[in-house]
Amino acid sequence: MIEGARRSARWRLAERGLPRPGDEDWRFTPLAAILGKSYTAARPAGLTEAELEGLCLAPLDGYRLVFDNGRLAAELSRLPQGLRCGGLADEIDEALLLGPEEAGFGALAAARFCDGPYVVIPKGMKLDAPLHVVTVATSAEEQPREAHYRGVVVLEPGAEAVIVEEAVGRGGGEFFTNSVTRCELAEGSRLELYRLMRETEPLVSVHGLRARLGRDAGLRSHVVGLGGALARCDADVVLAGEGCEAELNGLYLACRRQHLDFHTRVVHAVPRGRSRELYKGVLDGQARSVFDGLVEVLPGAQKTDAHVYNKNLLLSEGGLAHTKPEFKIHANDVQCRHGATVGQLSEDALFYLRSRGVGTAQARSLLVYAFASEMLGRMALTKVREALARRIEAASGLEGA
Repeated sequence: MIEGARRSARWRLAERGLPRPGDEDWRFTPLAAILGKSYTAARPAGLTEAELEGLCLAPLDGYRLVFDNGRLAAELSRLPQGLRCGGLADEIDEALLLGPEEAGFGALAAARFCDGPYVVIPKGMKLDAPLHVVTVATSAEEQPREAHYRGVVVLEPGAEAVIVEEAVGRGGGEFFTNSVTRCELAEGSRLELYRLMRETEPLVSVHGLRARLGRDAGLRSHVVGLGGALARCDADVVLAGEGCEAELNGLYLACRRQHLDFHTRVVHAVPRGRSRELYKGVLDGQARSVFDGLVEVLPGAQKTDAHVYNKNLLLSEGGLAHTKPEFKIHANDVQCRHGATVGQLSEDALFYLRSRGVGTAQARSLLVYAFASEMLGRMALTKVREALARRIEAASGLEGA
């Protein structure tokens, strides 16, 4: 099965190739940071439990899958009993591994991956604790390294789960991580999915979420961008069953010369679907961000209710945010709204706080936190929310963070 998928992926790469700088979807992404390097496949670095705990944003009580430079670290993983859960190198359906639309970096991941998370939640089961999927990239100074992952999450009818994907890095060398997570949500299932991007600054990463929702299914996604020299995170979500709902939330904080890039595509394929998107970013130094949010309403998808918004806060003259929320609508009975803002801290608000004895740095931190806290309020996991709150409270000095 896996070798067949790899052959199909290699054929697609040969036919279509990787993205080029002139491609519309990649014109603001500095592809030279990826394509201009020669990488070698990374080998497991031999993580210890203590090292892992020091890398994670917050300790999560529950289940855990750990991948060390591209391969499952079974000794560090804690798997729920009675579930098909582990590394997908053992068993996988080619149709789930490589969808018909997959090309570019997604096909590259399918051609070169060693492992990735494989999770199946049975019919009617509610996972009693979060599943923490940790991918660790350990770089080396002497040679740029790479690791590719393919992940599959299947929720059968009526199943529910909370999954936290956390990408972390260590070491001062160059590293390229390329991953895709494919989610299949059957009728009436519910998934809350977190993506925490916390790689070290020399690292570059490309990640894709591919999700398909059945009738009355619900997906709530939280993407948090905090690290990496270049991080690109795409989301392709298809609302394929009537009455399903998708909520895509994003929060990113970038400083120095970081580049954080988010592209979303939500397809309403049937009537009575509901989608909500809100991405908010804080930029300092010479940081760059990109948000491209497309919602497509296909013919016949009447009663669609869709919103897409992007809001950016610039803390320096050198920060730059590219934003483009948009719709393609082929139905006439819909409610669709979109918008984008790019602005700086309010001088009036700063003056108000300083006039009441609040120092400049603290006032700046309070306003940044007020801007970002809306996204924290949407997260159900208390430990993740509290750990992120501490990071944001320190954001008054992003340039030096």
